[in-house]
Amino acid sequence: MPEEKQGSECDIGLESEAWREIRRIATAVCAEDRPCDIKMGMAEVVDYSKSFPRFSEKEAIILNLLLKNDELHGMGIAELSEGNIPIGTVYVTLNRMEEKGYVASRPDTTGLPGKIKWYRITDKCRFAFQVSMMLGKALSSHE
Repeated sequence: MPEEKQGSECDIGLESEAWREIRRIATAVCAEDRPCDIKMGMAEVVDYSKSFPRFSEKEAIILNLLLKNDELHGMGIAELSEGNIPIGTVYVTLNRMEEKGYVASRPDTTGLPGKIKWYRITDKCRFAFQVSMMLGKALSSHE
């Protein structure tokens, strides 16, 4: 398995008290699909959420596809995006995401022609992306 980059944009201070509270809030809101009792002020939650990576629309589509499919190659991502990401854009976006530490790749070993790479979401980014989605839902339910 490819090694994940240290210091990627998905490092979000997982040991802090604020982080644990945000995770509790987001998990409760998503689990029950309604606002929960919040000890931490929403202003603090919003402020802390600024330390999360900001995923572009294309990055979010790719990360969602990788969450559902574990590993995909670029053509598979383009096909599964149902026209939302053209094939040329997929590879540019994947390269940028790999540089940021969002995804890792490995070469194809099945003997398929061409230089096929398989992509997967990194563990750090999987967690950050899922919580960013939960946090977005938590914040939107308190507006």
